[in-house]
Amino acid sequence: MDIISRHELIRTQNGHTLVLYVDKQSSEFAEDFFSKLDSKRKDLQKDSLSYIKDFVNKNYQGIKIDTINIMLGSLLVASIAYSPLAAHSDTVQPPKKVQLKTNPSYIVKPGDTLWNIAKKSGTTVDRLKHLNNLISDIIYPGQKLKTHINMVIPQNPTSPSAAGSLILANKSHSLPKDYVPKNLIAPKVPTVKKSKTMMTPEAAAALEALFAKAKEDNIKLTAISGYRSYERQRAIFSSNTSKYGSAAAANQFSARAGESEHQTGLAMDVSSPSVNFRLTQSYAETREGKWLKENAPRYGFIIRYPKGKEHITGYQFEPWHIRYVGKSASLEIAHNNITLEEYLGKL
Repeated sequence: MDIISRHELIRTQNGHTLVLYVDKQSSEFAEDFFSKLDSKRKDLQKDSLSYIKDFVNKNYQGIKIDTINIMLGSLLVASIAYSPLAAHSDTVQPPKKVQLKTNPSYIVKPGDTLWNIAKKSGTTVDRLKHLNNLISDIIYPGQKLKTHINMVIPQNPTSPSAAGSLILANKSHSLPKDYVPKNLIAPKVPTVKKSKTMMTPEAAAALEALFAKAKEDNIKLTAISGYRSYERQRAIFSSNTSKYGSAAAANQFSARAGESEHQTGLAMDVSSPSVNFRLTQSYAETREGKWLKENAPRYGFIIRYPKGKEHITGYQFEPWHIRYVGKSASLEIAHNNITLEEYLGKL
């Protein structure tokens, strides 16, 4: 059993804090590790630090981590300054215009419950319990609860120049009719039709790395559809409206022109021979679909329209639709089971 029972990445203003939750009884290493902490050594022994470095390299390679907090339950037992990955930070530059998400905590008042606090804060009871390491629903007046994770977000996620890989395109945030990403290229990956799989250079490079790992793991992925122009999306939506009887029906799964992720040049529909290259929700149950969900965040991609988040994204579950957001954002979104809208604070 691994000594790390779970882990959480929290964005700070200058990097990230990695929180490691350790099971003291999980291994002989754990006993040795905690004996060193109990002895109040100023620095962890070489083997303990080596274990942490290996863990970070395996799970957060390329992410700038400046602090590692080690938790035993709700008890902070060590806080380690950590900077070996600073030279390998994410290749995607952060947006120039940023603001810090505010009001990340709540002071419990008499009569409060986790349910009404979650409702006020726009979150869920499960997430409140996770953020605050609560093992029951019991809370006390005066108790300070985290309600959100502090994060730096683009001031204007609909502006391509400001948001970069975090540009937002959805039913509330449309892209300009004349917006075309710069330097679109076709990633060198298996595809049905190369001309339909154009992406931005950074997204294409990340997709190539993702597909290379899939091949290594004997997983067959095929790129189906990448960049689509405003006009192309308008034609697709018009066709779907005719096919399904109304624009409202079509808009459950098909985006209107300007509201499509594909216009960003950062999205790709992915399928496999096992489902005859179809885009189907059953893909989530295939070996390839499960592999994609697990591994996409390690290469900067998220499942853009996850199951259970339809009320936020505005679209049905699409296990085939991945979106490049950069490795820092993808890992944070995946670990916290949130959507791009929630990450950007644009619900």
